[in-house]
Amino acid sequence: MIQVEDCFYLGYVKKTNGVKGGVELMLDVDDPGRYKKKESMLLMIKNNLTPFFIEQFSVRPKTVFVKFKDINSANESELLVGSSVYMPLTELPPLKGKNKFYYHEVIGFAVIDVNLGKLGVLTDIIEMTAQPVIQIMADKKEILVPLIDEFLVEVKKDSKEFIISTPEGLVDMYLNDL
Repeated sequence: MIQVEDCFYLGYVKKTNGVKGGVELMLDVDDPGRYKKKESMLLMIKNNLTPFFIEQFSVRPKTVFVKFKDINSANESELLVGSSVYMPLTELPPLKGKNKFYYHEVIGFAVIDVNLGKLGVLTDIIEMTAQPVIQIMADKKEILVPLIDEFLVEVKKDSKEFIISTPEGLVDMYLNDL
């Protein structure tokens, strides 16, 4: 049985589509078309990842329509609405280039500022409108740093280090009691 920790979040079933059991997916990915030739997707149903085999898959701007095998009516597809959609981590394409990473890969890495030293542990990457933000736990204090090229120095996957260079005062704002 496949576990959630062996998968990546792809999106969710947004709503039904038509009377023959189709659904509309909201995928949180750069290129939804890359999943067009997949045989199946995993849906979280009652806290279990369940494979659903794809019969049809079409991509339109910002919208993905899927018809799963054995889901043949709007009533059946209605039961899928709101379900999270996952794919196995093995389906992720390899990344090329310096400092390229998937968010899930760096959770738990030590965050080191080139001027301040070790800050804490990277606990999450939060998607924001302007840019993602890394969440760092320094003892019991939270530090939030925009994940932008100007701040990211290096990602050392072998030693599990996430090296950044923050502007003066940014980290102090979180660590110093005002």
